[in-house]
Amino acid sequence: MDYRKHAYYIRDFLKGQPVSLGATKIPNFRWKHLQKEIITDLEIENNFTNCEGIALLCGLDVSPFICLDFDLKNQRDDQDIWAAFMERCPKKYRDRFLINATASGVGRHIWLRTDYKGSSAKLLHRPYTIPELMDKYTKAISTKGDVMSNAEVSNTILSRSSNVCIVEHRLSGSYGVFVSPKYKRISGTKIDTFSVDEVEEILSILTDMDCLYSPPKVYSGKKEDWKTIKEYNNNTSCEDTLDVIVGSGLFEQVQSNDNEYRFLRRGSTSSYTGKVFKDGLTFCHSPNSLLGFGSKTPFEVLSIVKFGGSEHEALEFLKT
Repeated sequence: MDYRKHAYYIRDFLKGQPVSLGATKIPNFRWKHLQKEIITDLEIENNFTNCEGIALLCGLDVSPFICLDFDLKNQRDDQDIWAAFMERCPKKYRDRFLINATASGVGRHIWLRTDYKGSSAKLLHRPYTIPELMDKYTKAISTKGDVMSNAEVSNTILSRSSNVCIVEHRLSGSYGVFVSPKYKRISGTKIDTFSVDEVEEILSILTDMDCLYSPPKVYSGKKEDWKTIKEYNNNTSCEDTLDVIVGSGLFEQVQSNDNEYRFLRRGSTSSYTGKVFKDGLTFCHSPNSLLGFGSKTPFEVLSIVKFGGSEHEALEFLKT
């Protein structure tokens, strides 16, 4: 289909970066430069005349959007994650959402315009059921049983993940399908602008629903202890936190860019286990490591990695 008019509209009126898609939702031209450079007329004319849809880049100064991707086919039959989220989400936000139904008919994309920055992340999971794990185990035995023992197959399955993702968000370096004959508009007429605080509130609703969620720690010790923790968090660089993680011998650094360092649990088959961002926060994408799933402050990383989770020992270390 000819999507040139749509591409020009996205660039000139939405102030976003369109990417043309092939039949399998994969971009059909090199687009990485569009994370910093505005797409040209020539690129639109050459790439949008005959394509299967348009993706919208996310989390960039030149394309300031976030896509909340609800992969609802992954929920259990007795779950209704969409209804639960919409019930918890304030009406003042729901009324401003632009919502598309995905090609499956059951998935949903919520689009927001925002200055919120970060990397794409999985927000809401559920544990695999016992029958699902048994099915994965049976399939793995049939393909790997000749080279691995049953126990090794079981460990491999559980080490990769015992949870399935239902909701994730698309941000810097990623994109979401925005225009496609297989996608239908459910609600909204425009992509409304949300403040950073509003986006964080919406994301917190989703992470609070996550099966891996644990409430943030509240430090209830002496006031001077809190000052010590706050000072350490404020003064510790991302490089220092990475040194703590890698220095444990359990992780290795695998990649870095202008915004983050990535590290990998030794022995893992993933491309990376977590990230240390330039603002000092660490986010671990896998629950199957010493750091567990979710965000950690520099002090939490220090107490977990060097002192087995003992904040008291970490505090005494910082005071000496």
